[in-house]
Amino acid sequence: MRELTRGEAELEAVRRAKVEVAKDYIDTISTLVDLVADPTPIEPATRDVDDDYLVALAREHSADLIVTGDKDLLEWEDQTPPAITPAAFEELLGSSVD
Repeated sequence: MRELTRGEAELEAVRRAKVEVAKDYIDTISTLVDLVADPTPIEPATRDVDDDYLVALAREHSADLIVTGDKDLLEWEDQTPPAITPAAFEELLGSSVD
């Protein structure tokens, strides 16, 4: 097996560091979230049928809100549960601290 050049060794060190950062990120996220089974499919509810998965998930787990920047969800007529922007959610959180 050939020896790595200095540049190759540096690139390998960066790659390994990035892998470690990614593992730490996944470990952190894993402690903050609840993993749940996929929801039971629902009748089409939004303009973008791919968003129906999120609506079904939110409904099945009694979410109070869907926080999203997705225009289709934000303009969705039914709004059960309501969809709000991240900025509106941040504002909501800020007003609950006061």
